[in-house]
Amino acid sequence: MPWGSFFLENFRWTKAKPSLHHSSDKAERSFCPTCGSSLTFRFLGSDPAEIDVTLVSLDDPDGLRPQWHIWTMSAPSWHEYDDGLKRYQDNGPDRSLDPDLPSPLPPGR
Repeated sequence: MPWGSFFLENFRWTKAKPSLHHSSDKAERSFCPTCGSSLTFRFLGSDPAEIDVTLVSLDDPDGLRPQWHIWTMSAPSWHEYDDGLKRYQDNGPDRSLDPDLPSPLPPGR
């Protein structure tokens, strides 16, 4: 399932709020309260605050373009990356160390 990472300040719910589950003392996940679909994952206390969102749950998932691939070490052997985007074997670049890396969701979107 494709996920997008966003600065929390640039993300908002436009419809009903999800159900939250604290999967550990360091993270929370959210789910649709009606059907149970997975919606988000968030490490608590990250700075800057970020949220990972299942892209298929967005109203317009085609409106976003990926900037890189993360967790490529977990990809199945048959998966091909043919889009020319940078790949990271782990959770990707540390945006807190490089302020020039953008959040994929601009303010007001």
